[in-house]
Amino acid sequence: MQKKPTKPKIPRRPLLVAGGALTLEAARLGTAVGFGSCGAPSTGGARVTLTTRARSDISDNPIVETSLGWRIEVTHGELSLDHLYYVSGPPAGLARRSNGLFSTPSAHAHPGHYDSGDVLGELQGPVSVDLLAGETTLGEGGGVTGVARSGIVTFGSLHGGDDALAIVIEGVAAQGDAVIPFRAEVERSAIDHPTSHLPEIDGCPLDDGEIAGDGTVLLEVKVAVWLDRIDFAEVNVPESGLAALEPDTPPHNAFRRGIAKAIGYQLGFSPESA
Repeated sequence: MQKKPTKPKIPRRPLLVAGGALTLEAARLGTAVGFGSCGAPSTGGARVTLTTRARSDISDNPIVETSLGWRIEVTHGELSLDHLYYVSGPPAGLARRSNGLFSTPSAHAHPGHYDSGDVLGELQGPVSVDLLAGETTLGEGGGVTGVARSGIVTFGSLHGGDDALAIVIEGVAAQGDAVIPFRAEVERSAIDHPTSHLPEIDGCPLDDGEIAGDGTVLLEVKVAVWLDRIDFAEVNVPESGLAALEPDTPPHNAFRRGIAKAIGYQLGFSPESA
């Protein structure tokens, strides 16, 4: 049996900020970058501590109304994160919000090289997010002062290993007389950024990112973006139990394209209260 290709390992060494911000490559290697290094800023930043919190758009209300006319009540939702980076590069433009991150025939080509800039902060995982729970603290990470404009979201595995699930959504989709209990899931191994070949999404918008001291980064996951283009009329519905969104079908591909949109992961920074 042919083995699946092994994805690059994501380093778990801490962000070193003695010389200022890091390039993304240096942050992944756990290597400090000097002021004169390629891609590093000309001036160093002061060391800060960043607390990362998370919530979703269904934390308070589990109902999603889609553009295709489906009313979805989410009954279960989990997301695994391996790493978050807060970087100086700009958020993805409208044309880049679906980046062809998944290894499916319908994936789009990557439209040119994206420069993420310098890493100003991070959160190391793995951590799991209950998408129906309220706002929760994921942990603390290091960083430096500067202006973060976007984030990079790297997926983890809910149960360990590259073949484990990164995202699971269960719920009930309704339209007219149709009522469809369903389950949608994506494996970590199916997510492949076209440049880094890591299970990540770059260019996620980060608001109010002027980091002048310790503070909090809030990640809000937009589950509505994931579900918006799924046509549940194309789902194979069993006589009993949950209808599974099968891989390589239009509903599952629509789910994965929704997951690939950078606008589905919105971040914001708030300074620590004096």
